[in-house]
Amino acid sequence: MSGAAVRRYAEALYELAVEKGVLEGVATGMARVRENLAADRSLATGLASVRATGAEKHALVEGKIAAGAHPFVVNAIKLLVDRHRERDLVFFLLGFFEHMEAEQGILSARVESARPMGDEEVRNLAARLSDATGKRVVLANETVEELVGGVRLTLGSTRIDASVKRQLDNIEARLKSAI
Repeated sequence: MSGAAVRRYAEALYELAVEKGVLEGVATGMARVRENLAADRSLATGLASVRATGAEKHALVEGKIAAGAHPFVVNAIKLLVDRHRERDLVFFLLGFFEHMEAEQGILSARVESARPMGDEEVRNLAARLSDATGKRVVLANETVEELVGGVRLTLGSTRIDASVKRQLDNIEARLKSAI
């Protein structure tokens, strides 16, 4: 099973949740799993441990990783453990949320800029991207000073780098190739 296969499991979980009318509960549970893993890195390490038995990993899922989450979420993660794909849990989470956003017409994007962007700038860029894509764009802004100027935009799987750093890197590469 590959990362793509794990994403298919995530899509299947989404479809099941919609079919059974429990999408909100499943999405909340998946968000809780993501938060738990981010808050305590040892959970992912414990889940990936080759020394832990399947039963110990199931207990970790039920007791900490997906504690209190919808039973569909708990069972899906336990299925990953049973298939020895617990290391792909991040792909599973990512696949679920990407599929959910795609089904709801939402496109997540990130804009990196050399200086902090104001709320108005972020809203205007999100609106322009929404017009261009026909989807509701949810835009996150991050300041990356090494860009020097300009922006780097990641929209789905597409990255547009219009930063000064990228332009300088291109100039440097051309100069080196000319020597």
